[in-house]
Amino acid sequence: MQPVLGRPWPTIILEVGNSKGVPDLADICDRPLGWKTQIKVFVGIAYNRIQTRATDSWWACVAVRDINANPPAANSPNTYPSCQVLHETAKANIRYPNVEAPLVGITPWSVPTALLYHPDPVPVLNPPLPASFDFGLHRIRRAIGRNRNP
Repeated sequence: MQPVLGRPWPTIILEVGNSKGVPDLADICDRPLGWKTQIKVFVGIAYNRIQTRATDSWWACVAVRDINANPPAANSPNTYPSCQVLHETAKANIRYPNVEAPLVGITPWSVPTALLYHPDPVPVLNPPLPASFDFGLHRIRRAIGRNRNP
């Protein structure tokens, strides 16, 4: 609940890494989405500077808490239940996408708005909240390309 207004609020975390390995970011998904937190959605973005700007790569992922998992046992680790990866940038051959290469055929990644508020109902607002929270990968890729150091 929001401390001031007393209304439920979305529970999402954004983790951005600059030249932090994708496995490092992917490995931490379960921690914020574990049973001892209230976070429901994890968004990870990594920019990997390689030897030249032309070879720089990037990665993005959207993972969510498994809200249908069995209740945790008394000795369950903080990472229980394992997160569910909804979306992740695909590798081309063995590499993550190049920052300079436009994405082809990728639509926005969506997360149901109801999941952000679960188990509380989505607040009734005017205008109403959209049915999904969307991530525009094209915009993320362009922002990385525009804001990286030479």
